[in-house]
Amino acid sequence: MSKIKLTGSNSGYVEIDSAADAGNLTLTLPTSGVRLLSNTDNVFSGITTTGELDINGKIDVSTDVVIARNLSVGGITTHTGTTTLSDDVTFTGASYNVLWDKSDNQLEFADNAKASFGGSLQIYRDGTNTRIQNSTNTLRIIGDSIKLNNGNVSKNFLVAENDAVQLMYNNSTKFVTTNTGTVTTGICTATSFSGSGEGLTRTSQYAYRNRFHNGGMTIAQRIGNTETTLTHNNWTQILDRWKVYENTDAVITATRVHNTYPTAGTVPSSYSATRLKVTTADTSLSSSQQVQFSQIIEGHDWQDLRWGTSAAKSVTVSFSILATGSSASNVTGTYCLQCSDAGTYSRAYIREYTIDAINVWKRVSLTFPGDTGGNWNSNSFSGTNEGCRFSWFLAGDTNQFGSADTWSSYKTSTSNQKNFLSHVNNMIFITDVQVEEGTVATPYETKPHSTELQLCQRYYQDIPANTAVYVPQAGSYARINVLFPTTMRATPSITLTPSWDGGGATIYGCMFYKSGNNTMPRMQCSSEF
Repeated sequence: MSKIKLTGSNSGYVEIDSAADAGNLTLTLPTSGVRLLSNTDNVFSGITTTGELDINGKIDVSTDVVIARNLSVGGITTHTGTTTLSDDVTFTGASYNVLWDKSDNQLEFADNAKASFGGSLQIYRDGTNTRIQNSTNTLRIIGDSIKLNNGNVSKNFLVAENDAVQLMYNNSTKFVTTNTGTVTTGICTATSFSGSGEGLTRTSQYAYRNRFHNGGMTIAQRIGNTETTLTHNNWTQILDRWKVYENTDAVITATRVHNTYPTAGTVPSSYSATRLKVTTADTSLSSSQQVQFSQIIEGHDWQDLRWGTSAAKSVTVSFSILATGSSASNVTGTYCLQCSDAGTYSRAYIREYTIDAINVWKRVSLTFPGDTGGNWNSNSFSGTNEGCRFSWFLAGDTNQFGSADTWSSYKTSTSNQKNFLSHVNNMIFITDVQVEEGTVATPYETKPHSTELQLCQRYYQDIPANTAVYVPQAGSYARINVLFPTTMRATPSITLTPSWDGGGATIYGCMFYKSGNNTMPRMQCSSEF
């Protein structure tokens, strides 16, 4: 016996209807279960409910299934006992969805849709970054070999295998854990060191790694703190080991300042700085006009870098610089640092850097690859002769513009070089200048003042006049013999004030004579390049 039963007290009704000629709607009652058929004896393709749909038996799905609310199914199986969804399936969340994409063969989580494991581990993308987030206990990544790679798996960043961990840079291993500790390949830079250091193995480059002398601008035997106008169309020796070439229509002064500069930005460690100031502007430079602030490094201090050979080593220059003027546009922009062979000036490498604000100290670091070409190993570049020159350009000559970041024949700067001479009272401060082997800039190395003075005295010594030192006449002449406190680079040229009649010098000392009785004159002894 079969029944159709309508219950309820409302005035609504149940209607089974069909459009004209649309065929039959057949409800068959098998021995168990219910089948709802169309005229062609196929199960209807869609069932929509506004509430919950509870199915306690099997469900056979041959097309998309979209579940907008709750679906409670006692057993969703095919005739063989496996659920098959034959197309894309979307799981719609309150805010974020998950899609099984048939064509991509993958389960796709929208941004912020989370895969959650045990309530504490979540994996999801937050719209910008992908997160693996564990809120309790320990997140373990387990494997005999674990690697962290770049996007196309061409480079390793981290490798953990065979009881060791390796950290790489550009596929080159830099840090490895071992059974006795760690091994670092390359320069290890630290802001501080704790411990006695008794177990450290030191090298000859540990101390005095800076090949510049007077990089902290502490020694100024010639000018002291006096503001000095640069000589036009020539080199002017200013602070010890530093000189400036200027051939423009501007007027520039140089002086040493002691902590009397702005203190914004990365303030240098040195108390002193060189200041270059424009007192007469030059707004239109001709093709050959330039200004460069330079130091030449002696061959003895450059030979071990093996420039001019296939074993040439890279060096890194770092320095602190600050610019100021009546407006930022007067001084901000691109500047050039040039490296050249100081013997024949046939090779050059130019690096650009930017001054992007006024009254703010900036720490700049620029690496120069070792030059495998050129003639660096000839006698002109060895021993006590010129080795290498570094020049900071404040204005560049257009007839010697070159390209940045390449070794070439001698060039001064690039076409991007800023004209620092464009306005009166433009000023640049520079200090903490360092050049060292390698591709990493270490903190500025402060040498003892006495050591820095001795290094500078190899190139220049200023022995002041002393009227209290009486030089008596012996025969027709008074004679002075001076043993230099530091052996000089080469036989110096010596200027006496007041002048004496004659004399001579070696790298170790000098002797001069003058008719009559005299007092000690000022002696300026120079073996600069």
